Amino acid sequence: MDKTPRYLETPPNWSVDERPTLPGSPAAIAHATPKRLAYFVIGLFIAIAASLSNGFIVANLPIFQGEYGLTPSQAAWLPAVYVMANVSSNLILFKARQQYGLRLFSEIGLLVFIGVLILHIFVKTYEMALFVRFIAGLAAAPLSSLGMYYTMQAFSRADMPKGIYLAFGFQQLGLPLAWIISPFLLSANQWDVIYTFELGLAICCFAMVVSLKLPRSLRLDVFEKQDFFTFALLAPGFACLCIVLTQGPILWWFNSPWLAYILIVGFCLIVLGLTYEHYRSNPLIMTRWLAAGELLSFIVSAFALRLLMSEQSYAAVNFLKTMGMGPDQFVPLYVVIFCGT
Repeated sequence: MDKTPRYLETPPNWSVDERPTLPGSPAAIAHATPKRLAYFVIGLFIAIAASLSNGFIVANLPIFQGEYGLTPSQAAWLPAVYVMANVSSNLILFKARQQYGLRLFSEIGLLVFIGVLILHIFVKTYEMALFVRFIAGLAAAPLSSLGMYYTMQAFSRADMPKGIYLAFGFQQLGLPLAWIISPFLLSANQWDVIYTFELGLAICCFAMVVSLKLPRSLRLDVFEKQDFFTFALLAPGFACLCIVLTQGPILWWFNSPWLAYILIVGFCLIVLGLTYEHYRSNPLIMTRWLAAGELLSFIVSAFALRLLMSEQSYAAVNFLKTMGMGPDQFVPLYVVIFCGT
């Protein structure tokens, strides 16, 4: 039998139009125009900041590699641990925001990220850099959702889909913007300025979230013991795939057979986790919904779009890097990409 979730707090007396669409999402309150504008600006800032953090690492990976004295394989772990943490955080985000609220989840993540960044400004080691990237990945997952919800609050309930479209678009601006501003931040060869800039972004996001809060949401008791078993299967499974995708293009497979074993383990863990979720009454991941025909067509379309978008940021750029172009020469290209996005 399905377990009916219980409320953790008494819901406010919302009207039908104000009631949240889903538990964990904020109520659709009719705000005054100045407040709508404030929500829009904060949503724009948070959405870009969420993707800008990893964009700095991708844009300046050769610089970090040189400063830490790393091999290409070691440098590839910096974006890899970010994606590992981001995927793991997204696995529990849906139920975490239903039970604890998205704002609390985001504030804790931001505070930890701020603390780790401050520590890394003084402890400049490769191991600490990996830890910073890991915490950044954890903090970026709720920030992406937070940016979307803040943007949606700037619109009436009927127009909220426009806020969703805009928020997804804002999240794509982080990588090209990182390429545009990185040469100016690093003009004095002070590569640790990147961390100081990231720290400033995190503090600004925290101040905005605390100053202008999202409307209340429905909070339910939704976590189950089985969720942690699913997380124990899927989180390392996706982490294994991240390792293969980042190290595979760099290491020669015949000389690194451990990549094949990592791929096998990751695939098996993901299949086991999704199979276990498929037969649960209250799953962490709704596999039946993901397998619906309309959603599958959307996933294929989104994947094709991401594949096309990745060409301008990775394939063409890597070719131009091989031909000898430096970061400052990429600025006009990424200005065009930024405006196009």
